[in-house]
Amino acid sequence: MAYLAAIEETDPIVIDEVLTVCSNDPDKRQWLLQWADRILPAKPIDTLDDRHFCRDCTHLGSERCIRHRFRPVDDLPRRCADFLSKLAR
Repeated sequence: MAYLAAIEETDPIVIDEVLTVCSNDPDKRQWLLQWADRILPAKPIDTLDDRHFCRDCTHLGSERCIRHRFRPVDDLPRRCADFLSKLAR
């Protein structure tokens, strides 16, 4: 929804179509989220915040968390006791 707001999309028919496609097709939803992530400006993260994006973790491989065996939707940072920064390697 942030992407649609950023491009000032207000047509309810278009918004409904995007939401319908994304709810019915996980691959298209993932593609749209990744595309929006590249286009939208990054949200600032408080330096005292202990949450991280999965994309910054060494446990993420082929869009799946190897440690916890799931595919994260990486639009929000999350807390994870197993987070290992790619920068730490």
